[in-house]
Parts: sequence; structure tokens; C-alpha cells
Amino acid sequence: MLANLIVDSDYFRALRELSMYNEVVSEVTQRCKHAEPWATGTSRSPSTLFCLLFKAFTLRLTLNQMKGLINSTESPYLRCLGFLYLRYASPPDELWDWFCDYVDDPEYFAPSADPNAKTTVGEYVRKLLTDMKYYGTMLPRIPVKQERRIKMELVLKEENKERARANRAYLGDFVQGAKVRAIYSDADSAPAWYDAEIKEVHPAEASVDAEGNAAAGAAGASGEDPAFTVVFTEYGNEEVVGLGEIELPSKGGAVVENDAEEIARKERLRDEKFLEDRGYARRKKKRQINHPEGEDGEVGVKAKKQKGAGDELTKHLMKKVMQSDRHAVAARGRDYAARPASYKGSLSLKMDRYTHRKRSRSRSPGRRGGGGGGGG
Repeated sequence: MLANLIVDSDYFRALRELSMYNEVVSEVTQRCKHAEPWATGTSRSPSTLFCLLFKAFTLRLTLNQMKGLINSTESPYLRCLGFLYLRYASPPDELWDWFCDYVDDPEYFAPSADPNAKTTVGEYVRKLLTDMKYYGTMLPRIPVKQERRIKMELVLKEENKERARANRAYLGDFVQGAKVRAIYSDADSAPAWYDAEIKEVHPAEASVDAEGNAAAGAAGASGEDPAFTVVFTEYGNEEVVGLGEIELPSKGGAVVENDAEEIARKERLRDEKFLEDRGYARRKKKRQINHPEGEDGEVGVKAKKQKGAGDELTKHLMKKVMQSDRHAVAARGRDYAARPASYKGSLSLKMDRYTHRKRSRSRSPGRRGGGGGGGG
């Protein structure tokens, strides 16, 4: 529906004269005042930004043009245009790679028509990744596998921040040659802890990437934290990690992991009690007798797979994601018992300033002249 309204709008028709990327950028900078899909005060007229977003789809932006939008310093609405373009058009398995560096972006702006309702670009990006609704419209659905990975990465980022704060107390122990554990992940493997050794320490102002190029900072590191080049002892590869992605085996991560273990223990006890009440425990025990662990049965194969290096951290992150989802569902709920609006109450509901009404039928010729009163 929104796309049809955009195509039929007079403003979008006027945009046919624009054929260059720079012209669209100039139009966004001059005209866009919010990032909502609807024009202020209506739910039937598309906003300027969404008309320009649709125009950007027709231009098929290049990789460099996309990077120019999401890193723009001219206007936050240029960045919104870029993020929305990616959210609508990018393959789901590439979304996190595009958005991961911006979920903590501190730039303040007003995404809605209310200039006082300000938020950060980071929070705006997080909502694009985790919410399916966008100001009354639906965003493209993200498959469950990619959605869970994105939520796990977001949880891991928050834990990295907490771990970095705890590691600052032992900053003097993170020196060249120190034995540590570091987090590693890529497109094919989930985040996991691996034994590593610090090869080089990079001060915050001189952090580098894996190729040795200067960088603002590694993932999980704030502006004042150093970065570290580590060598994973089992595989021999080198990676640059932030202070939140590394820990000393004897000290690091105590607060985060102990809390996680306690939460997991309580959830396990609660789930076991629930299953026992349903009589499920007996059926589960019977299946385990037929397929004991270590054999080629389904349970045995699953048990072997769960012994991988990344399972411990992955399970912990997934439990936090599931817990957050349960809390979100419980908080949102459904107003099944809500009373419908009364007639007088419905008259006070906010309505669009501009509406499209069907044209009333004209009066018949026989009645046009008889207006004033009694006829003869």
C-alpha cells in the first residue's frame, strides 16, 4: 500500500527529473525533517524521505555510494536513508555485517516528526534490526536463523562492554606474551572462547586492524581502551580484539559468567518442574534408553555436536536472547479484554488532517431548482 501511494504521489512524479546520486543526496539534505514513512499529520500521504528512498531503489546504489550515505556527516536523515535502503534491500545474512559498526553510534537526532523525541543513531539501528514494525508499517521479515544471530551479537556487544569495564582493573596484566582467552567468530562459526596469547598491545590512539592498518579501535573497545593482536594457540591465526573480547583465565569475566550461570540454573530448574508436571520427563527418559548417548542414535549425535568449542558461549547467548524475547512478549501482551471505544470517545480520536473522500453524487436536474422550501 505504501509503495502504491509513493508511486502515485505528485512529489515522486517530480523526482523523475533526478537521475544522479548527488541530486538525491542534495534533496534529502534540503527537504527531509524526519524519517517516518508518512507525512506529518497523515497516514495516507508518503513522507519526503520515503519518496526519496523509493527513488534511490531505482538508481541501484553502488557499494561506495551506500557507505557514503551511512557515514554521512551532512545530515542524519541521509544516514537513515542508507540504513532503510539496507534494511529493505539487503539479503538478511548480510544485515549484521552492514550494521554491526553502528549499533553504538552516539549521534543524536529526531527520527520522528516530534523534534523533542530524540534518540541515537545506534538505538535507531538496533530497532531496525530487532523490530518488525516501523511507524505503523511492516519491515521485511528476517529469517529466524539470521534474526537469532543478530540478537546474539547484540547481547554479546553488551557483555563486551561490561567485560571491558571489569578488565580495566587488570589492565596492567594484559601485556605481550600473556596467556588469555579471546572471542573469535566469523560467517561460518558462532562466537566462541579460544585460548590465545597476546602478541602486541595497541594503545587506543594507535589501534590497528588485522592487516596492520591504522584503525579507530577494535570491536568491543571504547575510545580510551587499547586493542590487542592475539594469536590463537590452537589454530595459529592472528586477530585484533578489543578489551571486552579478551579475558585472563583466572580473573576475566567472573561477574558476567557467574550471573549467566545462576540465571541458567534457575531457568533449568523451572523448565524441569514444568516438564515433570506435564508428564514429559517419563517419555524423555524412555527415548534416552532407546538411544543412549555415544551411540549412533539421534541423541548421541546431538550430544557429540554440543561438545564444540563455541557451544558454551553460544548456549549462554541464546538463553539470554530467549529470556529477552519472553519478557518482551509478556510486556507487550494482547488487549483481548480491552473495552471498545465508545461513540463519543471515538469522536475524540486523532484523525488525519488530509483525507481522501469519495466525491458525492450531484443532485438530479429536477431537484436543483427547487431549493428553497415548499414547491408548487
